[in-house]
Amino acid sequence: MEHNKAGGVREYIALLVFIAILSLLLCIIAPSDRASKRDFICYWTSGQLLLHGVDPYSPDAIMRLERSQGYRPEKAMILRNPPLAVPLLIPLGLLSFKLANVVWLFLIVSSIAVSIHLLRELHGDLTSRTHLLGYAFAPTLICVSAGQIVAFALFGIVVFLLLYKGRPFVAGVALSVCLIKPHLLLPFGVALLLWILFQRQTRVALGMFTGMLTASAIATAIRPSIWMDYFSMMRNAALDQEFMPTPSTFFRLAIHPAWVWLQIVPAVLGCLWAAWYYLEHREGWTWAGHNGYLLILVSLLVAPRAWVTDEVLAVPALLFLFYADCPRTALYWLAGASTIAMVEMFAAVQVTSGFYVWTTTAWLACYLIAIPPAPKRLSAYS
Repeated sequence: MEHNKAGGVREYIALLVFIAILSLLLCIIAPSDRASKRDFICYWTSGQLLLHGVDPYSPDAIMRLERSQGYRPEKAMILRNPPLAVPLLIPLGLLSFKLANVVWLFLIVSSIAVSIHLLRELHGDLTSRTHLLGYAFAPTLICVSAGQIVAFALFGIVVFLLLYKGRPFVAGVALSVCLIKPHLLLPFGVALLLWILFQRQTRVALGMFTGMLTASAIATAIRPSIWMDYFSMMRNAALDQEFMPTPSTFFRLAIHPAWVWLQIVPAVLGCLWAAWYYLEHREGWTWAGHNGYLLILVSLLVAPRAWVTDEVLAVPALLFLFYADCPRTALYWLAGASTIAMVEMFAAVQVTSGFYVWTTTAWLACYLIAIPPAPKRLSAYS
């Protein structure tokens, strides 16, 4: 027992050292003078504006603040996350731009590294180093290089998968973090709601409600009109003029580019499928296994708005393939697809490029090739 505890402590110390070293390297590779070109800039400006009582979704206010730091952006990078993300941004408002960049990189790396480490614990093979493949997944690297807030959502969903059976309230609180980008997991959310109702998972629901209410209360206390600010920004966002490399965007462009509502159709169909899928498979349902992982991948595929950085949420599902007894051919296909995406990244293909539209389809296809529908042989992972 004492030996196991000592080993666990050493393991987490090693993880902390790894996170610190990786964060330091990233700060050297991507110094603060480049941070204005990454997503970090909109998080820092929003945190600064909030602490000064200014609308964090105001393009004019954001532009003025960026210029006061010596940056001359062509267009203000506006925060698109709902006010539930405010508790994550407030600390940035207390720091200078350079220091905030260092802290943010550390938090992003920590969220991803701890998530990948917990996935190894989740699947029970503590001697394996298979989980390290999560760092080689192209969207993971792109997410870190962009400083994307979705890393916190990954941490939230992994904690939910780990604790939903033993500590449902904490699992629900963790899952509420995913609401910083709710559009990424719509079918997953539909199945979750049905699961809560049919299985009477009131503690999970209470945890989610508590997390959501707390985040909203913090945001509203800092700026009472913040929800009105957010909805005003979304109404004027001109989303029909914003290209995102997703199947949903291509679906809209192929039928009628001006009809923005078409971009929601794949998500609606995905939600209907998720409801059917849960009702059909609710006996023996497992989130930390085939059911939950399939829903995550389908949710990413049909998301109305997403970037390749958001696909870091696919890490739990794709790592699961390496722990399960899957055909090697499917794993080779997955490795090949990730390599192609990585080549695009190192070739400096922008995340806004249509060259990334294929990725969510590739992850889901590799998963389905590796694990046919309703696989009985994966019951050990339930």
